Amino acid sequence: MPSIDHFVFCSGGNDSVALIQWIIEDARVDNVAVVYNDTGWAHPDWEERISWIEGLCSAEGFHF
Repeated sequence: MPSIDHFVFCSGGNDSVALIQWIIEDARVDNVAVVYNDTGWAHPDWEERISWIEGLCSAEGFHF
């Protein structure tokens, strides 16, 4: 398993996406894992948003 140097805890909301975008565009760090905690309380449509965020993270080489 690769080394993880940075963890980002993600709710999937706009603030989480903004943080991920900041890391991609400005922080330029490596070995990032984005952690999403599915509480089971989200609207069914939320799964599509989380899949989009996962794709964004994967495209940057982040673990999700």
